[in-house]
Amino acid sequence: MIIPYGHETRRVQGLPWITIGIVVACLAVFLLTSGASNRSARQAEEAFSEIAETYLAQPGLALDPQTEGLLLRRLGVDENQRDVFFESLAAAAAAAGRRQATTQEEFDELTARFWAAYRASPQYRFGVVPVELSAVSLLTYQFLHGGWAHLFGNLLFLYLAAPHVEDRWGRPVFLGFYLSAGAVAALFWAFRYPDLNLPLVGASGSIAGVMGAFLICFGTSKIRFFYWFFIIWGTFEAPAWLMLPLWLVMEVVSGRTMDVMSGGDGGGGVAHWAHVWGFIFGMAIAFLMGMFGVDRRLAAKTGAAAADSDGPEPIVLDPAPSGGFGAGEPDTPLVDRLEMEAASSPSARLLPPERIRLVEVVPRSLEGRYLGFDVGQRGRRLDLNLVEAVAVGAVAGEGERRFLIVDLLLDPPSAETTDLRILRFRSTSFDPRDLVGGDHAMTAFLSLVDALLTGSGAVALPDQATVRAPSTRSYGSIEDYERRVLRIGAESS
Repeated sequence: MIIPYGHETRRVQGLPWITIGIVVACLAVFLLTSGASNRSARQAEEAFSEIAETYLAQPGLALDPQTEGLLLRRLGVDENQRDVFFESLAAAAAAAGRRQATTQEEFDELTARFWAAYRASPQYRFGVVPVELSAVSLLTYQFLHGGWAHLFGNLLFLYLAAPHVEDRWGRPVFLGFYLSAGAVAALFWAFRYPDLNLPLVGASGSIAGVMGAFLICFGTSKIRFFYWFFIIWGTFEAPAWLMLPLWLVMEVVSGRTMDVMSGGDGGGGVAHWAHVWGFIFGMAIAFLMGMFGVDRRLAAKTGAAAADSDGPEPIVLDPAPSGGFGAGEPDTPLVDRLEMEAASSPSARLLPPERIRLVEVVPRSLEGRYLGFDVGQRGRRLDLNLVEAVAVGAVAGEGERRFLIVDLLLDPPSAETTDLRILRFRSTSFDPRDLVGGDHAMTAFLSLVDALLTGSGAVALPDQATVRAPSTRSYGSIEDYERRVLRIGAESS
């Protein structure tokens, strides 16, 4: 047994309210319908057991096609064996000289009682039943489940994938995508079994769609698994690009196998083909969104990190192309040089961390001297005239991918009596091309920094040359950057 329990993709920004709402809705619907479902199932099972017992004893009675189909599936008789089965059943009854104890009218009443109990179940009323397909059921079935194991199994996969896709695309888009994936998965399943009178319930088709989108958006993320084989257990990691396609192949094989073994009854209790079509739908939508730039724009709008995905082009720390801001090192104005030397001198006193008021933000727009940004889920606007200094640094922690930090200091870095207010954003939280245009992410980033410096007239830290070509100097950690560039940190004893 192999069970996924986590992955290395970054934490989401804020609470994934749509995912939480889906979990709450599934739990609430299950608790509200489980009593009625159990009663209907019990009554239907009692009636059907009586139907089967009566018919096997008196095969001369007439069965309607739907009841006959259920009886054959219950007895494990496929279509190729149908005629032989009924002939042998009639011959056995004739040889035993059985008397017709139940009239056809009584048998029809018993059959009607079974179907009344069967159709009274919430699973039948609100699930997807191919012979009675309705548009509403394509949505309602996604919140129904057949038992605790079914429910918690689905919620586990929802927890692993959905918050990150929601964080990347935003709540409205994710909700529409989730419900659409479930509807498409159920629709294709119903088309495959058009004569089936069994209901499809569960969120697995929708969640398969989310998994398909996760593969496209976060394919390099490593998934953590727990395995258990008798007395052997442990954990391992494997990339999403390997494990999710393997899961899809297993679903295809399982679907074809169950079609053969169960006589085409919709998957033998597991809707494998709904999983397959949901997954393919999710992959297709995510791929098309990436192809037309929708994924990148949504990720930039929501502040999702592009570096954690295979979608938008991340900012790479290589020299800018010829003619870009990294091509040369402009002369540093004297006032900037003096400010830089005062801020980075080893003899300068470090500013204690408790005096720092740092807020992580996500830039959204740059219009003239106004920078629009988000803090959490709230939008703000900053007049660049309030910026005292602009600091830029390339951070390359051990075993981590390098990224760029931009700090907008709203107080003089040399102030000794006031707290130092800083607005910080990282290259992994947005796409600079959405703010200043351009085709090359690094060039756009440097253009943004230049616009911030020009619009604010602020001091460049640690110096003009490094700010305009940040890849030429790298810091081992954020703390190292803050200590050497911003002079923030505890004094060593």
